[in-house]
This record gives sequence, structure tokens and C-alpha cells, in this order.
Amino acid sequence: MGSFGGGRSPLQEAFERGLAPGGDPAGELDALGETVIETEGDAHALAEAVARLAPGLAKGEGRGPALRDRLTSLLHRLVELFQSVQNRETYEILRAEGVSHLLSVFDARLRVADEDEATDLLFLLKVAAMY
Repeated sequence: MGSFGGGRSPLQEAFERGLAPGGDPAGELDALGETVIETEGDAHALAEAVARLAPGLAKGEGRGPALRDRLTSLLHRLVELFQSVQNRETYEILRAEGVSHLLSVFDARLRVADEDEATDLLFLLKVAAMY
């Protein structure tokens, strides 16, 4: 999923749209379908997106009635991307720039999570342990 001619990848464009005012990051990621992190640009984009979304995720944003119709939560989808790294370079970027933000969400949500969110948090912890 690299970019051609120095352009941005579909993942980078999805994050740009999803993080814009009024954007829907979960919808943008869902529209991409299965995605892997194989370029440094995508790893940096994911780390930045998680850093920007973590405060809201820590407050429970991204989990509302509208989300119940989706198969996965925004948090789960972001964690899936961390699990999809394809090489050492992207792994190192996410380890250095992204995992701490995931763990801050875990810490904030652990005591207040419902059963569905607890499943996402356990998945987050499993993936964070890879790093």
C-alpha cells in the first residue's frame, strides 16, 4: 500500500479526511477495508492519528449508539492497524510514537468499560505486548 510518485497513500488520505473537522475516522477506516502498514509514511500517519484521537477515546468518544451498528469500534480498528505492520521500520515507528497513546486509552477506560469495550481493551493490550 505504498504511495506512487511521492503522493499520499489511501490510508494517509483517510486519516486526513477522518481527522478534519466533522470527519468520521471510523467511517474512513471502514471504507478502506483491510489495510496493512508497510510504509514509514503510513506508520507516522497512524501514530499521529492515534495521538490526536487518544484524548477523545480515553473519554469514551467513538462509542455511541451509532457505533453499535458497526462491527468494530474505532479503537479496535486502530489497534488492528498496529497489528498489521509489515516490516521492522514501521514497527519501530509505531513502538516509539504510537503505543504509549494506546496505553493511555487503556488506562483511562479500564475501570469504566462495558463488556464490548473490555474486549477492545484486551485486544489493545495483546497488541501492545507485541511492542
